[in-house]
Order: sequence, then structure tokens, then C-alpha cells
Amino acid sequence: MEKIKWDQSISVENELIDKQHMKLFGIVNELIEAVNNETNYAIIAETLSELLKYAGSHFKAEEQLLEERKWPNLQAHKKLHNDFRHQVAMFTKEATLDKNAVQLKLINYISDWILFHTSKADLEYKDYM
Repeated sequence: MEKIKWDQSISVENELIDKQHMKLFGIVNELIEAVNNETNYAIIAETLSELLKYAGSHFKAEEQLLEERKWPNLQAHKKLHNDFRHQVAMFTKEATLDKNAVQLKLINYISDWILFHTSKADLEYKDYM
């Protein structure tokens, strides 16, 4: 599986949010590397936990900033964040049944979601930064 890459084309023109997005990309790439190298599941689970914790704090910061900026689509954006949390939780539960099969589905979902979310959904609020 290929790593994902943040670049200036997906900048929202806010230093804090861009740095947080770069950090998310970094953690996702750690997960991709761990799966590619068939790393011990405990390490993958630890990295996944780090990702979820960091994503949660990022979502909170982003939502708070967008609320302050009175972005009109905030509720729909919050739903995207909540859907992500829910889907990752579902994959995590499935992992107890078949770790190897779920790992690849989970990492694919996370990397695709982060790429799409930052390059499409997040760019919708760029003018409010």
C-alpha cells in the first residue's frame, strides 16, 4: 500500500489546521508502513489509537475554529467527523475476529478518508480562514 502525501494544494491557509493535517498524514503513513512491513498487531493497534486520539483533538480544534468563523456548513462537517469515528470503531471491533483482513480494509478506509476529507471537504471552508 502506498503512503499518502500532503502538499500545498490541500492547504486551508490556516497554519494550525495545516500542521494538524500534516500530522494526521504522518500517523496514517506510520500505519501504512506498519501494515506493509507486517508489523506486530499490538504496534499497529497502538498507532491506530494514537491516530484516533489525535484526530479527535484535531476535529475539536477545527470545529471550534469553524464555529468562531461562523461557517454555515459546520453541522454537515461535524457529521463527516462523527461518521469517521463510527466507521473506525466498527473496523476496530471487526479486528477482534480477523486481524489481518480487517487491517488492510481499515488502513485503506483511513487513508482514503483522510485524503478525500482534506482535499475536498476541508477545502470548502478555506475562504473562512
